Amino acid sequence: MANLSFSMLVFVIASIYPAFSFCRTTSSLSTASEQLKYWHENVQNNMPGVLLSKLSPLNKDDSEFFTSLASKQSFSSNAKFCSLANLACYAEMNSIKPLGNGYGYNNNKASPGLENVDPFSFFRISILKQGNRVHLSNLEDQFPQRSFLPSQIASKISLDESNLEKVFPQSFVNPNTKGNIDTTLLYCNSAALKGEIKSCSTSLESMIEFSKTTLGSKRLVALTTKSTKGSGKELIIQKIKKLTFAICSPRLKSMQWM
Repeated sequence: MANLSFSMLVFVIASIYPAFSFCRTTSSLSTASEQLKYWHENVQNNMPGVLLSKLSPLNKDDSEFFTSLASKQSFSSNAKFCSLANLACYAEMNSIKPLGNGYGYNNNKASPGLENVDPFSFFRISILKQGNRVHLSNLEDQFPQRSFLPSQIASKISLDESNLEKVFPQSFVNPNTKGNIDTTLLYCNSAALKGEIKSCSTSLESMIEFSKTTLGSKRLVALTTKSTKGSGKELIIQKIKKLTFAICSPRLKSMQWM
């Protein structure tokens, strides 16, 4: 992957969707406030609106209660947990589209080539020059709105199929969501590709920690695109600025160093 680069050079946490306002009731701000505090302790600039909208709606009491449940081997499907934590578990599942196999992965195994990849997802560095034409992928968010789990809960839910099916059984009934889970677990459980450093982060905090470790920085900077205008179209490159970056895949919740 060393000779490939993304069209949008972003680093730390890549949010490729436009920001929108964050609004929650005061009674449910406790967990969200802790997540926001953690962000400000580790990231130099303000949190992008798209991430603000995904902070956990759980209040302190609910967070502690479900953390206690998640700590037990018997933790299983809980409709209240899904609803209060704002997870994509029920009605929204029919709107979820299946994921395609990502780069280097095919037929349930990792392979060295680029298989079944959107050809516009990557650009050679030689193409990224002022005046050249590039075709952008679809940058629009196609997934239902859901929130980050508090780190103390997420860290106790192991990323294996049997455990996830026990906690989120509804997600395994719908073919699309089951297929997406299988694809995500394939990424998470496969060895890193040559030149790749990856981690399957399950919370906002773990994404930040992965970025700090990968970039070797104690204080990060988060960049986000200002608009999805031009998404899916051919554009002319006006300006190039090279940055050191890490990427968060919004579809897979995984971080990849490119």
